[in-house]
Amino acid sequence: MQESDDSIERRAATEADVPFLLELRRQTMAEHLRASGVEQSDAESEQRVRARLDCAEIVLRHGAPIGLFKAVRDGSDWTLMQIQIAPGHQGRGIGAALIRALLLEAQQAGAALRLSVLRANLPALRLYQRLGFRSIGETPHSFYLLRGRPSEALPRTIVVGDPASALDTPALLVDLPLMERNIERMLGRFRGTAVQVRPHLKTVKSPLLARRLLEAGARGVCVAKLSEAEVMLAAGIEDVLITSEIAGSAKLARLVALLERHHELKLVVDSAQAADALERALCAAECRVDVLIDLDVGQRRCGVLPGAPALALARHLSQLSCLHLVGIQGYEGHLQQLGDVEAQARECERAMQRLTDTARALRGAGHRIDIVSTGGTGTAELCARHDGVTEVQPGSFVFLDTSYRSIVGAAYECALSVLATVISRPRAGEAVVDAGLKSLSTDSGPAAPKQAGMTYRPAGDEHGILSWQPASGTELQVGDRVELLPSHIDTTINLHDVYYAQRNQVIEGIWPVLARGKVQ
Repeated sequence: MQESDDSIERRAATEADVPFLLELRRQTMAEHLRASGVEQSDAESEQRVRARLDCAEIVLRHGAPIGLFKAVRDGSDWTLMQIQIAPGHQGRGIGAALIRALLLEAQQAGAALRLSVLRANLPALRLYQRLGFRSIGETPHSFYLLRGRPSEALPRTIVVGDPASALDTPALLVDLPLMERNIERMLGRFRGTAVQVRPHLKTVKSPLLARRLLEAGARGVCVAKLSEAEVMLAAGIEDVLITSEIAGSAKLARLVALLERHHELKLVVDSAQAADALERALCAAECRVDVLIDLDVGQRRCGVLPGAPALALARHLSQLSCLHLVGIQGYEGHLQQLGDVEAQARECERAMQRLTDTARALRGAGHRIDIVSTGGTGTAELCARHDGVTEVQPGSFVFLDTSYRSIVGAAYECALSVLATVISRPRAGEAVVDAGLKSLSTDSGPAAPKQAGMTYRPAGDEHGILSWQPASGTELQVGDRVELLPSHIDTTINLHDVYYAQRNQVIEGIWPVLARGKVQ
């Protein structure tokens, strides 16, 4: 039975609808969550309900609430976050009609539409497939689907299930088994301890990968820039810490717009001047935000000095009404790739002493310090040994690069490469490939060929040169493929639109790098 159009209406959701939405979620999602192996507390369910409540609509039948429809219309890439129809009203075509209307709206706007669906929710999955959605990735619990052509220009010629050999080059290639092992190794090291992992997304730049990390047990995420936060928040990822200071009227205006909708966003501050500018902007908009004091533990970049200067800043923050001090951050970035293991451990000990001593002094002065955040891929375990550290911020561990590989050894594996094609063999012992400076960053040195016995050097924007000893027996022909391991993944990923995730040389996911170029 199809419900007549005139009996179904929608209205904007309000705070008063939250109890209804929580009960609706229990009725419609509890069984599928259990069957998918997902455990959610009441607090997590409420967080999911409240995420982007400004985009939520209550579905009404004859004026009575029967469902939820939550869609984020963000530029040319839209997301259907939630659609839930009460059990007594399912099977009437209501959900399908709502999605078809949204698809038409997206088509007219030139936008692609994304969504995720739990693996165990087969009726919903079949509906989305009938409506023309295609898979672009998956996790152990969910499928990620897309209909339309996103602004990142995903190639129509490559779809999930194609062989990796069908990819054009250069292409950013993810080795899924290696990536999954890296994630489990990092999260597993801290599982059951007092230290949480808050992965830094300046590396992966992807809401989809952020969700995989959260599903693996991460506690929230970090980003470096406000624009990266905008991407993650628009995708429904709410517990976000911006680890760089925010200043300037343009950024403050954007920050206010985010805080009006996203109340779990957290910031860092390292000066009274910056805090006062935040205070003026936020109080004018009647917004509040949790902040961490950013402490210089030896990197000599941003951060207030330990001890008395940090205490003075905390006293200043305590006099402000729209900034709430909840923690302290101290990033020892200068130690991440220190090659001398003993020196790294010794210097990390000093950095953590500065951080935890300051945290204790702040608490002793009556300030609230719930969060002590620090560490990166190269130092996370060293940092976590110190009493008082509550979370670490590694990011590169997901994929790793050759710079980190020389430091962490076999603990993590290089799971990301740039696939390139040999386009010329002009000399013995050399081959020219189609990946140059626009495909691989060089700030940490040249990339390394995955195949042993070769070296790579950039030869311009579009070209690179592979070299080997002519007597080594290496043979490459025009048209052959090679994988190049980046020396610095953060800056290499920022050169690409799309990840191609493969398992056993079959494309299993095509993931847009949605935070690419988000440097503001």
